[in-house]
Amino acid sequence: MPPACVLMPTLSRSARLRLALRGAFGKLDEAEELTRFAARQLQVDPLAHGARTGPRRVKVAIDGESLWLPAPLVFRVAPQPLHLVVPPHTPADDVPGGQALASAAPGPAAATDARSPAPPRR
Repeated sequence: MPPACVLMPTLSRSARLRLALRGAFGKLDEAEELTRFAARQLQVDPLAHGARTGPRRVKVAIDGESLWLPAPLVFRVAPQPLHLVVPPHTPADDVPGGQALASAAPGPAAATDARSPAPPRR
């Protein structure tokens, strides 16, 4: 099955807020104002406003940075999955602030924490 796409029409600020709250509570599937469809490729070509001519650009946010990209924007699903490398789970992941309690409980778990050196051998 191809990946799902969700299209949101132009909505008022209050309607967008209600939609965001619905999404925060896991109820976005109940939003009738959204159009859902499946696609392997999607092209977004914004409408030209007024008599404006020349190359059109679209303001986008990628990884927290905003930049202008030339239109149309084309999105494609990669043919192969993206493999991510993640560090192994460590006891420090369970502690608020991410600080390991290596001095309180020296042992094999503390030695595997990549953020702190292994305890000295005696």
